[in-house]
Amino acid sequence: MWRSSLARPPLVSIAARGITWLRRPPARHLAALSLLGTAYTALSEQINVGLRQSWAYSHLMPVLPGTSIGVLPLLQWLMLPAVAAWLASRVR
Repeated sequence: MWRSSLARPPLVSIAARGITWLRRPPARHLAALSLLGTAYTALSEQINVGLRQSWAYSHLMPVLPGTSIGVLPLLQWLMLPAVAAWLASRVR
């Protein structure tokens, strides 16, 4: 059961307006997606690279100082929602 207040607005939007709203998503939805994606990436990087040591970056990957969090994965999640929205808006 979806009890998360973060999941409700997008799900309600889809139910009320159909899926076409994804072509022009509200800025707050893009901001929430970027924030949640970035937070999850930071947590995942810290757990998998730092604690579990499931993988390691080469010396060429920039990381945030004092952490094992890769800069490029964070930048990806900061940019990906906006790029995806722009691409979706171009589909007819």
